[in-house]
Amino acid sequence: MCTAVIVGCAYGIGMKDQTLREYGRDHVERALICWWIASIFFCISCVMSRLGIACSLLRLTTHKTQQWTMGIVCFFATCLGLLLFVLIVTQCQPVKHFWELDESGKCRNPNILAIAQYVFSAGSIICDLILSTLLSRRIWQLQMRISTKLYTIFIFGLGSVYASPLLLRTLESSC
Repeated sequence: MCTAVIVGCAYGIGMKDQTLREYGRDHVERALICWWIASIFFCISCVMSRLGIACSLLRLTTHKTQQWTMGIVCFFATCLGLLLFVLIVTQCQPVKHFWELDESGKCRNPNILAIAQYVFSAGSIICDLILSTLLSRRIWQLQMRISTKLYTIFIFGLGSVYASPLLLRTLESSC
């Protein structure tokens, strides 16, 4: 994902359309394919990171309600990720029409993907908040010094800080 973003930035990801078109068709196509690849890997990496955290936390949990909650979170995150993945991959028919500008084909209404990304962002925020709450409650119950507990909760809390940009992006885009 990082490679696709870095290469894509070199080819114009983040530029305004008018500026990007001045570089030529080849630049635009390479930027679009990098954007498409980065979107797919972003979707996969978000789901896998949540599943990894939930599975690690599941090993520490003894309460059935918390185990069921984490199972529901895993299922919810996987379903949202799968939905977004399918929408990204099948956005254009044929798929290469997304980045090949002269290829005959058609794309779905971009609003459908935008709505799916809002839903994915909202679902991600909910999953992250549930996982961080369960994790902090579980760590607080462990037999450690209070300073170690606070430090551990702080470190794991940094992982859920990335829910803040998702929330800001969602709120900013809706205005």
